[in-house]
Amino acid sequence: LVNEFKHSELRNVNNKLRYEILERQSIEQKLKLALEVGSIGSWEYQPGADQLILDQMAMGMLNHSSDRLRLEAFLALFPVACRNSLRVELEISLKELKPFSKEIVFENEENPQVILVKGDSFQGAVHGEKSITGILIDLTDLRMMQNDVEEAQSDFAEFFNTDLVGTFIADDEGTLTQCNDYFLELLGYD
Repeated sequence: LVNEFKHSELRNVNNKLRYEILERQSIEQKLKLALEVGSIGSWEYQPGADQLILDQMAMGMLNHSSDRLRLEAFLALFPVACRNSLRVELEISLKELKPFSKEIVFENEENPQVILVKGDSFQGAVHGEKSITGILIDLTDLRMMQNDVEEAQSDFAEFFNTDLVGTFIADDEGTLTQCNDYFLELLGYD
């Protein structure tokens, strides 16, 4: 009777482990898909004219209806806490002709958003005027999926390492590849 209970419990644990592995694999596939089809908008800043031009995707990401605006109006589209640091990134990029990348979190209750702002500065060959060409990448879905993967991994680790039941993972040939301490204890190992 005890052996039947252990066998039944082991089967339940094994089924739960399989489910956790399949769930983790599904989340990882969704993460890969999000990377492949991510939303990307483009922009260009011409400081001499104080003009920033956005494409349709960038306008949508920033919830803005105009494709041309001044730098201050562009910065005003971002959360107050990050405006100054974004301005500094733009200034350094223009001064040193270096690329920059800044992840910005929009803490909106209705539609929280994570956008990566990337840009690179260039100096015109004819007139020597500097400009920045950049992209906006919506990372919202990616970050949510990363959080889901981390939670699934944490749940899996917590379940696998429980002291209530001996758990193990074996390959297709039956070779034990991983087991918890309680499983080893059941087999007589300390």
